[in-house]
Amino acid sequence: MELHAPNGVVYDEKSTEYSSDTNFQTVNIKLVELAVPGKYTLKIHNTQNNNKKISITVTSLSVEGGSYPIRAEAKWRSTEVTPPEKQILFVAVTKGYSPVLSANVVAMIDRPGTTVSFKVLLSDDGTAADVINNDGVYSGYFSDFTEVGRYSVTVVVDNNGVESVIDTGSIVGQGAAPPLSANYANLRQSTGDFQRITNGGLFQLNTYDVTANYYPPNDITDLEVVAVDTTKLRVALAWTAPGADMNSGTADHYEIFMSEDFKLLTNALENSTLLTNEDLILGNIDAPQEAGKREQFVVRLSNVSEDTTLWFTVRAFDNEDMVSEISNVVSATFKVFPEDAPPSAIADLRLFNVDTNDRTITLEWTSPGANLDMGTASRYQVLMSDNYDALINRQYEALVLQDEAILEGNLNAPQESGNTEHIKFSVSSYFEEAVWLTVCSYNSDEEKSDLSNIVSMSFPEDPKFYLYVIFGIACGILIALFIMGIVYCSYKKCCNTKSNAEIIGLEM
Repeated sequence: MELHAPNGVVYDEKSTEYSSDTNFQTVNIKLVELAVPGKYTLKIHNTQNNNKKISITVTSLSVEGGSYPIRAEAKWRSTEVTPPEKQILFVAVTKGYSPVLSANVVAMIDRPGTTVSFKVLLSDDGTAADVINNDGVYSGYFSDFTEVGRYSVTVVVDNNGVESVIDTGSIVGQGAAPPLSANYANLRQSTGDFQRITNGGLFQLNTYDVTANYYPPNDITDLEVVAVDTTKLRVALAWTAPGADMNSGTADHYEIFMSEDFKLLTNALENSTLLTNEDLILGNIDAPQEAGKREQFVVRLSNVSEDTTLWFTVRAFDNEDMVSEISNVVSATFKVFPEDAPPSAIADLRLFNVDTNDRTITLEWTSPGANLDMGTASRYQVLMSDNYDALINRQYEALVLQDEAILEGNLNAPQESGNTEHIKFSVSSYFEEAVWLTVCSYNSDEEKSDLSNIVSMSFPEDPKFYLYVIFGIACGILIALFIMGIVYCSYKKCCNTKSNAEIIGLEM
């Protein structure tokens, strides 16, 4: 056995790093010095005529104390499966508690009855078996069973020549941090070239009928409207192709439904319009692509009036007419927006973070456009008041957030419509107990939107206040006791003088 390092050094049985144990039939190569970064190649020579099964384990440790290496951990959803129960493989790729994104995660599954491993490409895109997009947990269905027995998996994780990144601004399993500020780029660090191999364990398939069709195509969860042409009356749709059995293989055909009534698609699908290939300029509903590929369809419409909104959904069938659930529902509007409209009112203003000690507030909202929800606004204005009614009826009494109080973000540089805005600022000590906040936006013609929804926060009373009160009370008590002591002493002195006078009188 030989280990070839990236710098050309070869570790073999003559090397001090090489050790073997003939009793346990193991070989260990331990690199004590700092390992050269790059790709290592292990060569194994079989000196016998028959095949040998071997296991290889590679363990890496971080050079820097307190620094975490990139790790991969695989786990099956269930240790026993009885079809039509679904089996899912989860692989968490992490560096410490941070997710590793855009990695290439491939599962090689060993199945009973065959020596050929089955390859499954896992994804972290929020579709199919994956629940949350970009959370560092890669997922995939597995349904290509061969027979009853035990199934095992080996997972290979690498960057595969692409730029995979570590998202230090989020926690694995919770989704990647959104681009909220100028520091967003600093939250993502390149992994460089890496490779990890991990074992995901076993599961037992209890029953299996090779002639049975257990699984329909996977539900489509990422249907989207890519473009709307209000002049030629066309709508471009896109989604990720499911398979014939969940996300394996190729579906047989699609059904695309359209309606002006959202409720028809969710409650009475049969009453909506079923599109055919004659309604399509691009795409073929009878020729789906292989699972995981991107589908693109362009729908040709007719007799669509202004202010019409059309809703779309899609579902997939296999060759035995097993059908998926309908996809997410999307809309396309043919409403003509006036050219001189102001920005839309912000409806989702929210408190993202509050630090009562530093008296800082972080607000978030979705950016409107310059013309309703189209384009980009010119600037924002944040209004603050300790009186809710003032923000509603007497805005001239409210305080306007000034640029010098802003710690993160820029009110004079809105993002394009539909993005998340993020502003962090310090709050004036003028607001002692509570503050109410609202936001409005302007376009380049200084046309102003309506006020957003109003949010508020309360500042807790300074605990030092109670110390001052207690201290004041204690001082009052001490002063009172001091005065009482003086009075008492004066009284005693007076009494003693009187008694002496009486004694002198008696003696005389």
